[in-house]
Amino acid sequence: MNSAQHLHGFVLALLVVSLSASLVRAAPIVEFSGDDYSGSSRVIPLSTNWESLAEWLHSEVLKLRDQQFHDVFNLPVNNSSFSLYTIKLPQITVADGCLSSAFKKENCLRTIATGLQEYLEYMNYVKDSYTSGKDEVEKVSDTIQNLSADVFQRMKNPPSVTKLEINTKDILSHNSDSEWGQAVNAHLILREFTSFMEKTYLAIRNINEKKSRKITSV
Repeated sequence: MNSAQHLHGFVLALLVVSLSASLVRAAPIVEFSGDDYSGSSRVIPLSTNWESLAEWLHSEVLKLRDQQFHDVFNLPVNNSSFSLYTIKLPQITVADGCLSSAFKKENCLRTIATGLQEYLEYMNYVKDSYTSGKDEVEKVSDTIQNLSADVFQRMKNPPSVTKLEINTKDILSHNSDSEWGQAVNAHLILREFTSFMEKTYLAIRNINEKKSRKITSV
């Protein structure tokens, strides 16, 4: 066998090994394809590092919140402008067991997973209201779904996932019949989700740190 044939066989072997490794890494619910979340595709890869994924999602929804405020209201970003408006959406509290002082892992994961599922439904409202940011909203929605799937897989007793039926008129605080009201509601959803993701990221980091200390002490 000449050197060209040896080289051809070596390259084929590398391709087979690479393909096999990719299949092994594939998640049972969503696709794995690396750690790059910045691509133009709507399919956002699920990283095995859920802490990094949560941090990225928090960063993206923060940018989306500020972008929507600037684009829709044509004002410098000022998130205190609607501070008097309130909206009842999922948030992480001390009772959820995500904080170091009263840590309850399973309860914390359940709060995060169900909260992400609810915000995923509200992203449809944001997408309909903030049409110029449709691509960004869809990217955030895909990432919410991936992180939610990741969290559910880490639970010992995950609840069954059912599609939430949310009546936005019963929850949103501002009159949604006008374009202005819809824009305000969209901003409030993004504002609350930004806060939720900030606490979610801290909770996940807390879980990872506890796991790391447990492994070190063994």
